[in-house]
Parts: sequence; structure tokens; C-alpha cells
Amino acid sequence: LALSPAKPSGALTKASAPEILAVGRYEDFSSTMRDQASEAETAISVLLDLYDNGSISTDKIRSFRASLHEMDLFKDQRLPDVSSLGTDIIKSTHVSKAASEAQSVFRPTVRMKAMLRNLLDLMEKGPLDSEEVVEYVEHIRQLRASGEIVTSPHKGTGGTGGTGTG
Repeated sequence: LALSPAKPSGALTKASAPEILAVGRYEDFSSTMRDQASEAETAISVLLDLYDNGSISTDKIRSFRASLHEMDLFKDQRLPDVSSLGTDIIKSTHVSKAASEAQSVFRPTVRMKAMLRNLLDLMEKGPLDSEEVVEYVEHIRQLRASGEIVTSPHKGTGGTGGTGTG
């Protein structure tokens, strides 16, 4: 059985090795960010369900937070640094397109994770019926209803980032 070398998909067949490497780094990063955004959205949904059912407690919040930390959901993420590959590589069409996609996935993911962290902080601080918790839960519901928080943030533009009001 002869194995033929793996060929890059589509448009990358004419790309240089450093371009393929850079695109790969950005694509891996984008994939990780999509997964994290999805995990954060799921976590927010679970917290809101527990909140709505009145079955949330400080202990549950703490163990929930601990499991999210174990998943590295709150680990600081940075866009891949491909500067060592050279300016020509960074400016190439393939690489700049992959970088743009990574950037568009990165921002809303960071925002979603911050929202989750804030929700956990407020709920843990309590009380759950405090004005602060109630208002923040309502704020998240409004963002979800308006489509600003997408339930499965796969491919997309990344949104506008909102107005900052409210």
C-alpha cells in the first residue's frame, strides 16, 4: 500500500510552506475559539435554566466554575503570532483571510466568556434576587433575543460588538 503525501485543500495548493503553516495556525485558533464560544453559550444556558428553576446555589455555582476552569475555558487566549514568518507571508491573501476569520471569531468569544464570568461572579456574590443579578440575567436574555449572542457561533462576521448601552 503506497501512501501519497497529504495535499492541502483547495486554494492552498499553490501556497508556500510558511503560508500553509500560518493559515493552519489561524484555522486551529478559529476552531478553538468556536468551541469555546459554544461551551460558554452552553454554560450560560445551563446557569439561566438553573436560575429559572430556582435550583441554583452558591455551591453549584462554585463547582460549575471549577469545572469550567478545568476545561481551560477562562484561560487567556491570544491570536497566533506568525510575525516570525515574515511580512510577505503575513500579507499574503491566504494568510490575511485566515487572520481576518480568526479575529472575527476571537472578539465575540472573548465577549461571551466575559459575560459568563460576570454572570458567575454576580450569582456567586448573590443574593440571586438582588437587582444586580436580575438585571444582568435580563441583559443576557435581551442579547440572546436580539441575536447578538448566537447559540452556535460557527462561521460568521462576528457581529458589531454592540452599542455598550444598557
